[in-house]
Amino acid sequence: MLQELKEVIDHMGFDPEHIHIKYSGDWDPSGEGMVYYIKKRLRQLGVEGVDVKRIAVTPQQIDEYNLPLMPLDPEPGKKPDPNLHEFKRRYGDRATHLNAFFTKDHIAEFKKILIESVDMHWDKSIYDDMVEEYDGSEPEEPEELEVDELRDTRKNMYETITEAFAPGWYDDLIEDNEDEE
Repeated sequence: MLQELKEVIDHMGFDPEHIHIKYSGDWDPSGEGMVYYIKKRLRQLGVEGVDVKRIAVTPQQIDEYNLPLMPLDPEPGKKPDPNLHEFKRRYGDRATHLNAFFTKDHIAEFKKILIESVDMHWDKSIYDDMVEEYDGSEPEEPEELEVDELRDTRKNMYETITEAFAPGWYDDLIEDNEDEE
Protein backbone atom coordinates (compact mmCIF):
# COMPACT_ATOMS: atom_id res chain seq x y z
CA MET A 1 0.00 0.00 0.00
CA LEU A 2 2.78 2.47 0.82
CA GLN A 3 4.49 1.74 -2.50
CA GLU A 4 1.24 2.69 -4.25
CA LEU A 5 1.07 5.89 -2.17
CA LYS A 6 4.60 6.78 -3.29
CA GLU A 7 3.64 6.20 -6.92
CA VAL A 8 0.60 8.47 -6.55
CA ILE A 9 2.73 11.17 -4.89
CA ASP A 10 5.31 10.94 -7.68
CA HIS A 11 2.80 10.74 -10.52
CA MET A 12 0.41 13.42 -9.30
CA GLY A 13 3.00 15.70 -7.75
CA PHE A 14 1.39 15.76 -4.30
CA ASP A 15 3.24 17.38 -1.43
CA PRO A 16 3.71 14.66 1.24
CA GLU A 17 3.24 17.28 3.95
CA HIS A 18 -0.41 17.54 2.87
CA ILE A 19 -1.01 13.80 3.25
CA HIS A 20 -2.45 12.48 6.50
CA ILE A 21 -2.60 8.77 7.30
CA LYS A 22 -4.97 7.97 10.14
CA TYR A 23 -4.14 4.50 11.42
CA SER A 24 -6.56 2.27 13.31
CA GLY A 25 -5.36 -1.07 14.56
CA ASP A 26 -4.98 -3.47 17.44
CA TRP A 27 -3.30 -2.29 20.60
CA ASP A 28 -1.10 -5.29 21.26
CA PRO A 29 2.62 -6.14 21.14
CA SER A 30 2.76 -6.06 17.32
CA GLY A 31 0.17 -3.36 16.67
CA GLU A 32 1.66 -0.85 19.09
CA GLY A 33 4.58 -0.11 16.74
CA MET A 34 2.66 0.18 13.46
CA VAL A 35 2.90 3.97 13.15
CA TYR A 36 6.68 3.69 13.57
CA TYR A 37 6.87 1.00 10.87
CA ILE A 38 4.68 2.98 8.45
CA LYS A 39 6.91 6.04 8.87
CA LYS A 40 10.04 3.89 8.51
CA ARG A 41 8.77 2.30 5.28
CA LEU A 42 7.85 5.71 3.86
CA ARG A 43 11.40 6.94 4.60
CA GLN A 44 12.80 3.83 2.87
CA LEU A 45 10.72 4.79 -0.17
CA GLY A 46 12.08 8.34 -0.05
CA VAL A 47 8.83 9.90 1.15
CA GLU A 48 9.30 12.43 3.94
CA GLY A 49 6.74 14.63 5.67
CA VAL A 50 3.60 12.47 5.62
CA ASP A 51 1.60 12.90 8.83
CA VAL A 52 0.99 9.43 10.28
CA LYS A 53 -1.10 9.20 13.41
CA ARG A 54 -2.75 6.37 15.33
CA ILE A 55 -6.37 7.27 16.01
CA ALA A 56 -7.49 3.93 17.45
CA VAL A 57 -6.92 1.86 19.55
CA THR A 58 -4.88 3.70 22.17
CA PRO A 59 -4.30 2.86 25.85
CA GLN A 60 -6.39 5.91 26.77
CA GLN A 61 -9.32 4.62 24.67
CA ILE A 62 -9.13 1.23 26.39
CA ASP A 63 -9.69 3.01 29.70
CA GLU A 64 -12.09 5.69 28.48
CA TYR A 65 -14.46 3.29 26.68
CA ASN A 66 -13.85 0.29 28.94
CA LEU A 67 -12.88 -1.84 25.94
CA PRO A 68 -12.54 -5.57 26.61
CA LEU A 69 -8.98 -6.78 27.06
CA MET A 70 -7.42 -9.63 25.13
CA PRO A 71 -5.09 -12.26 26.59
CA LEU A 72 -1.44 -11.56 25.89
CA ASP A 73 0.17 -14.84 26.86
CA PRO A 74 0.89 -17.07 23.88
CA GLU A 75 -1.14 -20.21 23.34
CA PRO A 76 0.67 -23.38 24.43
CA GLY A 77 3.04 -24.54 21.71
CA LYS A 78 3.02 -21.18 19.91
CA LYS A 79 6.03 -18.92 19.70
CA PRO A 80 5.55 -15.73 21.78
CA ASP A 81 5.47 -12.35 20.04
CA PRO A 82 9.01 -10.92 20.16
CA ASN A 83 7.56 -7.61 21.36
CA LEU A 84 5.57 -9.17 24.21
CA HIS A 85 8.02 -8.62 27.08
CA GLU A 86 8.60 -4.93 26.34
CA PHE A 87 4.89 -4.32 25.71
CA LYS A 88 3.95 -5.88 29.08
CA ARG A 89 6.68 -3.88 30.81
CA ARG A 90 5.31 -0.62 29.40
CA TYR A 91 1.54 -1.27 29.34
CA GLY A 92 0.88 -4.29 31.52
CA ASP A 93 -1.93 -6.48 30.24
CA ARG A 94 -3.84 -3.58 28.65
CA ALA A 95 -4.23 -4.87 25.09
CA THR A 96 -7.25 -5.18 22.82
CA HIS A 97 -8.25 -5.69 19.22
CA LEU A 98 -9.60 -2.91 17.02
CA ASN A 99 -12.80 -4.89 16.60
CA ALA A 100 -13.57 -4.19 20.28
CA PHE A 101 -14.99 -0.94 18.88
CA PHE A 102 -17.23 -2.79 16.41
CA THR A 103 -19.99 -3.62 18.86
CA LYS A 104 -23.32 -1.92 19.44
CA ASP A 105 -21.89 -0.48 22.68
CA HIS A 106 -18.86 1.14 21.03
CA ILE A 107 -19.49 1.72 17.31
CA ALA A 108 -20.84 5.25 17.85
CA GLU A 109 -17.69 6.13 19.79
CA PHE A 110 -15.48 4.76 17.00
CA LYS A 111 -17.44 6.75 14.41
CA LYS A 112 -16.90 9.90 16.49
CA ILE A 113 -13.14 9.19 16.65
CA LEU A 114 -13.01 8.82 12.86
CA ILE A 115 -14.97 11.99 12.20
CA GLU A 116 -12.90 14.03 14.65
CA SER A 117 -9.67 12.79 13.06
CA VAL A 118 -10.83 13.98 9.64
CA ASP A 119 -12.41 17.22 10.88
CA MET A 120 -9.07 18.50 12.12
CA HIS A 121 -7.87 18.63 8.49
CA TRP A 122 -11.11 19.96 7.00
CA ASP A 123 -10.71 23.37 5.41
CA LYS A 124 -14.19 24.77 4.81
CA SER A 125 -12.83 27.58 2.65
CA ILE A 126 -11.53 25.05 0.10
CA TYR A 127 -14.91 23.33 0.11
CA ASP A 128 -16.73 26.65 -0.31
CA ASP A 129 -14.44 27.64 -3.21
CA MET A 130 -15.12 24.34 -4.96
CA VAL A 131 -18.89 24.65 -4.46
CA GLU A 132 -18.79 28.19 -5.86
CA GLU A 133 -16.70 27.12 -8.85
CA TYR A 134 -18.73 24.04 -9.76
CA ASP A 135 -22.22 24.87 -8.50
CA GLY A 136 -24.62 25.15 -11.40
CA SER A 137 -22.10 24.15 -14.04
CA GLU A 138 -23.07 21.38 -16.38
CA PRO A 139 -20.85 18.32 -16.49
CA GLU A 140 -19.06 17.64 -19.75
CA GLU A 141 -20.53 14.98 -21.97
CA PRO A 142 -18.44 11.82 -21.83
CA GLU A 143 -16.87 10.69 -25.06
CA GLU A 144 -18.94 8.06 -26.80
CA LEU A 145 -17.52 4.57 -27.17
CA GLU A 146 -18.38 1.93 -29.72
CA VAL A 147 -20.20 -1.12 -28.34
CA ASP A 148 -17.03 -3.26 -28.46
CA GLU A 149 -14.94 -0.54 -26.79
CA LEU A 150 -17.58 -0.09 -24.11
CA ARG A 151 -17.71 -3.83 -23.39
CA ASP A 152 -13.90 -4.06 -23.27
CA THR A 153 -13.67 -1.01 -21.03
CA ARG A 154 -16.33 -2.40 -18.69
CA LYS A 155 -14.58 -5.79 -18.54
CA ASN A 156 -11.22 -4.10 -17.86
CA MET A 157 -12.84 -2.06 -15.08
CA TYR A 158 -14.30 -5.20 -13.48
CA GLU A 159 -10.96 -6.97 -13.68
CA THR A 160 -9.13 -4.01 -12.15
CA ILE A 161 -11.60 -3.78 -9.28
CA THR A 162 -11.44 -7.54 -8.79
CA GLU A 163 -7.74 -7.36 -8.01
CA ALA A 164 -8.74 -5.51 -4.83
CA PHE A 165 -11.63 -7.85 -3.97
CA ALA A 166 -12.46 -11.53 -4.02
CA PRO A 167 -11.58 -13.27 -7.30
CA GLY A 168 -14.48 -13.97 -9.62
CA TRP A 169 -17.04 -11.63 -8.03
CA TYR A 170 -17.66 -10.04 -11.42
CA ASP A 171 -18.17 -13.24 -13.50
CA ASP A 172 -21.96 -13.02 -13.33
CA LEU A 173 -21.89 -9.34 -14.28
CA ILE A 174 -19.82 -9.97 -17.40
CA GLU A 175 -22.06 -12.86 -18.44
CA ASP A 176 -25.20 -10.75 -17.84
CA ASN A 177 -23.81 -7.87 -19.90
CA GLU A 178 -22.75 -10.15 -22.75
CA ASP A 179 -26.22 -11.72 -22.78
CA GLU A 180 -27.84 -8.27 -23.08
CA GLU A 181 -25.83 -7.35 -26.16
